[in-house]
Amino acid sequence: MILIHGTLTPWQSWHAQVDYFSQKYCVVAVSLSGHTGDIADEFESIDDEARQIEEYVLSRFGPRVHAVCGVSLGGSIAYRLFENGRLEIDYLILDGAPLVPLNWLITTFLKKQGLAIVHKSQRRDPKTLERFGSYFLPDKYLSYYLELVDGMSDASMLNLVKSVTSIQINPSRTVVNPAEDGRGLLSETARPSEPTVPTGLTAPTGLTAPTQPAHPTAQTRPAVTGTQILFLCGTHFSESHSLNSAKTLKQHYPQLTLWFFQNASHAETVVHNPVRWNAVVEMFMDGKLSEIRENRTIRR
Repeated sequence: MILIHGTLTPWQSWHAQVDYFSQKYCVVAVSLSGHTGDIADEFESIDDEARQIEEYVLSRFGPRVHAVCGVSLGGSIAYRLFENGRLEIDYLILDGAPLVPLNWLITTFLKKQGLAIVHKSQRRDPKTLERFGSYFLPDKYLSYYLELVDGMSDASMLNLVKSVTSIQINPSRTVVNPAEDGRGLLSETARPSEPTVPTGLTAPTGLTAPTQPAHPTAQTRPAVTGTQILFLCGTHFSESHSLNSAKTLKQHYPQLTLWFFQNASHAETVVHNPVRWNAVVEMFMDGKLSEIRENRTIRR
């Protein structure tokens, strides 16, 4: 089971998921380039991160992966892993993943905003740190965040935003039909009104990978795949881009299950209510997601 964190988020934010899912699976919590605390370790692109993860997983575990979970930026990378087809993924869990391009105006704003957050955090701006626990991650992850952000270069942030805002869905893969391999399809539900990475190993940073071939031209018909896809999304307005991505992805993969966390903002539930998040993901993988409904216990 592979866990991929989001922008400016330390891999340690997966602590609750690692503790829970490692009881059943071998869990790999990835530390993305530009997020390791090493200024020389720069984030280049979503495709580059996907290649590094593929090489790491293939060299150590082989191609079969039970589940890939990605949050925000991590969701974009998780989708690229699925789309590349080098790994055989049973379950793809995307939480607030941006998968459609944004215009130059929004891209410019996000670049300025990202750099401002990094620079203020590096200066230990009191207001920025004060808002950390309320608007980003629980306070227990602050020390990990500061270590991360101290090593975040301007180039990494600019490359990250450029890659996220220019990503596109290329549904060119046609693999096993779920009806033929016995796994079937899950219907859409809930529409609302340290046995992980070995000690000392930072994955996938530092790994080398061959040049990735260009993505094939997308097909107009829905792609057929045996992978079950879950897209998690909050109902706060900050999730509008995520929802647009989910709807676009579902046009190509009708088996996609879209689940809303009531009153939750972008990528909030996974870190602020991990018990709830873990339960939804586990039921999805067990084929029981249609049996539960959102209970509105998400932190406001």
